Amino acid sequence: VAGRRVALWRGESGRIFAWEDRCPHRGMRLSFGFVRDEKLACIYHGWAFDFDGRCVAIPAHPEMTPPASISVPAYPVAESHGMVWVGESDEDATVTAADQEFRPVRSITAAVPAADLESVLDGTPPPGMQRVEAPGLVAFESGHGIRVVAGIQPRTENSASAHVAVSGEDPELRKALCAWAVEIRSSARGRAEEVAVP
Repeated sequence: VAGRRVALWRGESGRIFAWEDRCPHRGMRLSFGFVRDEKLACIYHGWAFDFDGRCVAIPAHPEMTPPASISVPAYPVAESHGMVWVGESDEDATVTAADQEFRPVRSITAAVPAADLESVLDGTPPPGMQRVEAPGLVAFESGHGIRVVAGIQPRTENSASAHVAVSGEDPELRKALCAWAVEIRSSARGRAEEVAVP
């Protein structure tokens, strides 16, 4: 997120969290840690952090109550359309709730800016589908109510990913959408090569 590593984890209740991927103790990546109940523990020295990111246990000092100042910066996070959305502010992670159940299909990454990848997606709907409005997503719908959505993730100034999900369970459609995503990536690469040629 904005060039910073993020540790995503899910508590035993199913709630999902997004934190800076760095333990405040020795800088170990929290993404190597482990989940117990609603706490994420660092793999290095076992420091455990509650759902607010506050340190609640230091195994080397079991009788000590860790000061409130020992905490991990958290990011706003939301789940919708079969994807996890992480932002820098609460507005960034606010997405429209899905009115259907979505399943991930495929993620693609291309060496083009996010706006260019979105433009390629926008101009290349999956076969038999038309573009529909869905805030924060590139979305398509068939005449039978099946929806395909793509969430655009900027990676750098000149690279982005599209994460594709679909409503429904049709395995043939999922296979066709995988091929469509590969075509999108090829089209985005072609666009980047055209821009690079003087």
